[in-house]
Amino acid sequence: MKIEQIIKGARKLGITMTNAEIDTELCQCWADRVELAMMRFEDGDMIETQKWIDESNRYAI
Repeated sequence: MKIEQIIKGARKLGITMTNAEIDTELCQCWADRVELAMMRFEDGDMIETQKWIDESNRYAI
């Protein structure tokens, strides 16, 4: 998924944005978790969505 889509999804789900440099491990971990939250949201699984939102917020700096 492209970073623009991930950022748009993060804003839609209320996920804290990261200030990590693109292409760093921290940014990739954040993006992976945002992507998982977006997929779970699309599936309608709100418990898993919240889990991945919380996880992505842990990687936001």
